[in-house]
Amino acid sequence: MRKLKGATIEESRILLYKRQKGLCWYCRQPCRLPLEGSVADHGRDTFTLDYILPLSQGGTSKMGNLVGCCRRCNVAKGAKVLPPALLNLVR
Repeated sequence: MRKLKGATIEESRILLYKRQKGLCWYCRQPCRLPLEGSVADHGRDTFTLDYILPLSQGGTSKMGNLVGCCRRCNVAKGAKVLPPALLNLVR
C-alpha cells in the first residue's frame, strides 16, 4: 500500500474519519469506512480522502491538505479548488 507522509492511506483515512466523527467534510452527512483492503467499495456514502488543493495543481500529500468526504462530494469536486470562504463555511 502506498505511504502518505509516514502513514498508509488506510491509516490516514481512519485518522480523518475519527477526527471528523464520520461526517463528510463538505456535506456533513454520515459516511462509512470501506471494508479494510477493499478497493472496489464505490458506494455514494463511502468515506474517501480528498485533497483540498489537488495534486494536479501543486497540492501535497500532507495531512493538512487532506479531508475526508463522501464519494459523492469527492466526485462532484473533482480537481477543482474551492474558495477559502466556502471551506470555512463547511467546517
